Amino acid sequence: MDRQHRIRINRTNACCGGGGGRSSKSLTTNNSVHHYMSKIAIAVVSFVLACLKLPGLSQINSNTNNDNVTTLADVVDGRFVSRTEAATHTSTLLRREHKELFKVQSSDVASPYEDNLPGWLLPPWAKKQINYDIPRNESGILPEVTTHIFHKDVYNCYDDSRYFLFVIRDPIDRCRSAFNYDRPDDYDYDGEVGGVVVDDDYQQMIDFYNECPFHTLEAMAQNGLTVKGTASEYCKSIAHDAVRGISDEGPSHWWFNLAYYYQAIPNDIEIIVLRNEHLVEDWNNVEEMLGGRKDILNQTLLPKRNANKEVDPDDLFISDESRVVLCQALCNEIQVYKEVLRRAKNLDEAQVLTSLDELMVSCPKEAVDDSCEDEMPDITDKLKENRGYANENEDR
Repeated sequence: MDRQHRIRINRTNACCGGGGGRSSKSLTTNNSVHHYMSKIAIAVVSFVLACLKLPGLSQINSNTNNDNVTTLADVVDGRFVSRTEAATHTSTLLRREHKELFKVQSSDVASPYEDNLPGWLLPPWAKKQINYDIPRNESGILPEVTTHIFHKDVYNCYDDSRYFLFVIRDPIDRCRSAFNYDRPDDYDYDGEVGGVVVDDDYQQMIDFYNECPFHTLEAMAQNGLTVKGTASEYCKSIAHDAVRGISDEGPSHWWFNLAYYYQAIPNDIEIIVLRNEHLVEDWNNVEEMLGGRKDILNQTLLPKRNANKEVDPDDLFISDESRVVLCQALCNEIQVYKEVLRRAKNLDEAQVLTSLDELMVSCPKEAVDDSCEDEMPDITDKLKENRGYANENEDR
C-alpha cells in the first residue's frame, strides 16, 4: 500500500459496543479500486485484540503535504464541515455512546485498557503493581475509536470487520516476556501466594515453574528442550508443547500465541501492523491514515515500560545454544510472524525488510526458511474451546 494514502472520516453515523447498525465505507486506492467496509477492527496481538468500529471511511490519494487533504469536506448533522471537525465530532459520539454502554466503577489503579475501554477492569493480580502513566492529552484518533477487544478467550469483535491491527514483536522477545510475566512471584506449597489462596490456573503456573526445573527461560530451554536436558520426561513434554502453543500447561501467552490470534480472526480481512520495535513510527503512520496527525506520538509521549527490566538479569539471559533450540521450537510461530508482516497494508517493502533483518539477528535460520521440521499445529480444538469456532476453509 502506498504510504501516502489517507483514510478520512466522511460520515458520522457512529455506533459502538455491541449495538448499532451497519455503516457503509469505501476505500479508494491509486488504482481507483473501491472496497466497501462495514467496520474496522484493531487486533492487539501481544496481549489483547481490540476492535475499533468507525463510521464511513474513504481512503484518498494525497501528496506528503497534509494541506492537500484538509480542504476536503465532511458532513455532520447535514452540514459540511472540515475534516478535523468531523473527526472530533465522531470521536465525541464514540466516547459518549461508549460511556453510556459501559457504566462501571473505576478501579484504584487505572490501566491503559481501562482508560480506553471503560468496561474493561483488570483483576488485581494482572496489574502487577505497575504505575500506568500514559498521557491522555492529544491521544489522537486511534485510541478514541478502539471500542472492542479480543483478549485470549474473550472476543467481541465483528466477523465482518474489514481491518484488524496487530501489535507484534520479535518472537524470541515475546517468548521471554511471556515466560517472565506469568512466573509466580512468591509461591509456597500450600496453594497460597502471599497468603492468598490461588486458583487452579495459578497453581498450574506454580507447577510449571517450580515442579519442573524451569525457573528461568534459560533453565527451561536447557533442561526441557535440549537433548542433554535433565528435566523429567513429563517436564520435557510440557516444555516441548507449551512453547509451540499446543499445551496450556505453560505461560498463558505461549498458549495464546500469534498463530492462535491469526487463525482466530476472519480469513478475508486486511491487516495493519504496529511493530513493537518501531511503535512510534507505525503508530503515527496509522494515525495519519485515519486522518490524524502524523507526529501525534514521540518517545516522550509514548513511554515504554518493559516488565523485563524489573527482573533479575538472569531472567533475561539466553545462551546461544538455548536461542537455537528456542528458535527451532518457535519456527512455525516465526512463519506466522513473517506472514503478518508481509500482509500489513501500512508497511512498505523497506519497513518489512527492516523487521526481517532484525529477525535475522534473533533467529537467522528461521528468518530465511519458509518451512519447519514440525508441521504447523492443528489448533482446531483450541479455537473451538477459546474462540467459539474454527475458521472454515482454513488455508493459512
